Amino acid sequence: MEELYQRFLDGDNSPVAPEDDPFWDPVEVIHLGSAHVWLQSLAYCMKLEEQVEFLNCDGLEAAVLHICMAPCSPTGQTHGEEDVVIDPLELLGKRMDFQIHIVRCLGVSWMKEDAKRGIQIGYRIYDLPNTIYTKPVWKSVNPQIEETVQFAALTASQEFLNYLQTNALIVDLWGLQEGCTELSCSQRGLMVTGEGHILVDTKKISTVKDPSQAASDQIPELYLKLLKLEQETELLRNINRALREENMLLKESLAKTASGQGER
Repeated sequence: MEELYQRFLDGDNSPVAPEDDPFWDPVEVIHLGSAHVWLQSLAYCMKLEEQVEFLNCDGLEAAVLHICMAPCSPTGQTHGEEDVVIDPLELLGKRMDFQIHIVRCLGVSWMKEDAKRGIQIGYRIYDLPNTIYTKPVWKSVNPQIEETVQFAALTASQEFLNYLQTNALIVDLWGLQEGCTELSCSQRGLMVTGEGHILVDTKKISTVKDPSQAASDQIPELYLKLLKLEQETELLRNINRALREENMLLKESLAKTASGQGER
């Protein structure tokens, strides 16, 4: 600051770079509020769709979030009512896939104050090391987001099931303004399945693996092998189920034939 003052006394009116200006504050993203969405429905393989308020630090509504969370198959097909479980323990040790769909925001007060502004939404679930951010949306009071992310727990642990039953997903609303750096939407550093879905509930495997036993870049390969084995096992179960049903039909057919011959 002394240097700038001396330059002023010397009559030097040349522009000062922002990073050298002690009175310049960089434009940053602003935390507008948080919304809480309970995860309990996922523990019972039930779909949840609702609208929840983003509340700011004063407890006032900053916007309304439209969100959908749905259990699904590894290929992304949403589960139906027949897949609902009575006890979450039925899912213990099994693969769990689910999608989080950020649909839209409604009545963003940040945008009402200045139409040139923008927003981003972020959330982090269970043991994810990074926050998932939506792409920026500018100049809209009711921004349409329409972003879906699929997550997978290859072998659901008791801790993960407990987490789903007792915790809420905290979704944060961030305000963007002209000149600020947008929040990164990159998913680099996150482990994914062969289909590209983000892995959660990886704590147990992470504690078992030692850096001297396997390099970090080998872990995704181990997950892929485990995933392939699970898919093959599921295929064999389906084949076995179909064979049992066919066997029952043959037995019933033979019984009817024998009964008909006996009556003659």
